[in-house]
Amino acid sequence: MALFACSGTTVLRGLVSFPFAGLWTASLVLEAPAAPSGAVTITAPGLALTGVVARGGSQYERTSVRVVGSTAGRRVVKKFWRGVPLRLPLADVVAAFSGALAADIDPALLAQRLEVWGRAADTGARELDALAAVAGATWRARDDGAIWLGTDAWPAVDLTHRTIAVAEAKRTRTIALEDFSLRPGVTLDGMRLARVTYRIDQERVRCDVVGQP
Repeated sequence: MALFACSGTTVLRGLVSFPFAGLWTASLVLEAPAAPSGAVTITAPGLALTGVVARGGSQYERTSVRVVGSTAGRRVVKKFWRGVPLRLPLADVVAAFSGALAADIDPALLAQRLEVWGRAADTGARELDALAAVAGATWRARDDGAIWLGTDAWPAVDLTHRTIAVAEAKRTRTIALEDFSLRPGVTLDGMRLARVTYRIDQERVRCDVVGQP
């Protein structure tokens, strides 16, 4: 029985990667004759992602797709603000690429005053990078595609897992687990996780975690 599915279609193999900042991505091979398009869901125990197909192709009853966690890669137009809270340019850029803001962003962060703020004609992701930098924060796409901005509290998680390999020089561990709810921004076995990647091989999944520098 396959552990991962993409909009109900079996995932034969692939990678689902959650970086410390930015968009989660999934590169998948599906048991399907045609590639999906538009919005899709990726499901597994402890995981329910809503993303958008960035590209896809089919050959010999197999389909390859790349899914991204938001449409933040779309280009946005120039805009200028003076004397506004960070909330305004943040909400505006997310709306410009037809996204949604996470509901749990710290109100104090959103209230930070920007005396002057100019948005370049670039991708929404680049603008989010700039806003996060000026706010001293990090942004990332949540599982449901909502855009979150904030600072991580690094809570400890108690997740049943088995360590397969450790590369201390690279701050990397490979673990086996049956619940795929692990994400960056938490602490596992004393390691602050900066990246989490699930490697899918139909009925077997391994998780590579990278610690914060």
